[in-house]
Amino acid sequence: MKRKVDIIEYAKFFNEMGYTIAFGKIFGYLISFNSRTFEEIVHDLKLSKGSVSMTLKAMMQNGYLDYTLKPGDRKKHYKISFSNWQSGLKKRINSSQQFVDLLHGTLQHNSNLSNEQQQTIQKLIGFEQLFQEKIDEIISEFE
Repeated sequence: MKRKVDIIEYAKFFNEMGYTIAFGKIFGYLISFNSRTFEEIVHDLKLSKGSVSMTLKAMMQNGYLDYTLKPGDRKKHYKISFSNWQSGLKKRINSSQQFVDLLHGTLQHNSNLSNEQQQTIQKLIGFEQLFQEKIDEIISEFE
């Protein structure tokens, strides 16, 4: 027997990952539809306009969403975007490299670090570099 996935489950899932409840609700809602307007999202999810506006903006910036404009309709129709999702993931990978650069800088310019702190930073660098290598392989394999 198949179980219906509730929008609240998305809200809980994304909230546990550090996103807002609104983010999870909107994601769960939009993944179930081809597209929805701002007004439909506000009305159906009973969220404030401000919350929806800020969340949609963040989702767009992070590559989770795209929108279309339909002929004769000035409203944006939001939808989950796989191609933007990939570009957002690549942006996060680039952030990982920036993090590695910062960690290297900390090692090079901070002589007060204990051996334990140095080892911790080296482990973080190693993990991030392995992550970057493997995620690049996965993206290449998927494409």
